[in-house]
Amino acid sequence: MAQRLAAPGDRDAAGKALAAMGPEMGTVIEAEVKSGLTNNDKNVIIEVCRILAAVGTPKSVAPLTQVGTLALRARQRDVAVAAEQAILAIKARGK
Repeated sequence: MAQRLAAPGDRDAAGKALAAMGPEMGTVIEAEVKSGLTNNDKNVIIEVCRILAAVGTPKSVAPLTQVGTLALRARQRDVAVAAEQAILAIKARGK
């Protein structure tokens, strides 16, 4: 399902399906979607951030921090905001 994140027509549905699996599946989903954080399409990165906001574990915080930093340098505020929101959601869950 994670491969569908790269397809614009399937991205939203795939992202929602992965997020709906919940934090209990966080480790498995992280492994499936983490490569999306380095995708050339910022929309894929934003969707991966949304998924990680819903299911990510503390293992995702460092990569998300890096995404946010790089996004700010590239003046991609929407990506930086998505990364920050994911970090905050993960920390709030305390997992």
